[in-house]
Amino acid sequence: MLELITLAVLCRDIGRRAREKGRSAGGFRLLTVTTWISGTIVGAAAGVLCFGDYDDGSDLSQYSTALIYGCSFLGGLCGMLLPFLVLARLRDRLAAPPEQAFE
Repeated sequence: MLELITLAVLCRDIGRRAREKGRSAGGFRLLTVTTWISGTIVGAAAGVLCFGDYDDGSDLSQYSTALIYGCSFLGGLCGMLLPFLVLARLRDRLAAPPEQAFE
């Protein structure tokens, strides 16, 4: 539930930032949601690969589900932040083009 609230707040924020740069708010919101889903899946898969094979009764076996969920959460967080990095690198469409010096 916390992830969905965070996703909703970040979608609203990236939409505002995209509009300030003259870009499509809907496109960046969709990008945020899809990268969140992709990051969650990749993070969960990485967590299973790293921590999923501890059924031998060791101390790590009781924490493996929490570790897998933590990897999934971190993957989703990285996925949500990726569109912000992309948007930060884009130039404003509303800004005037740079003036060129003619000799």
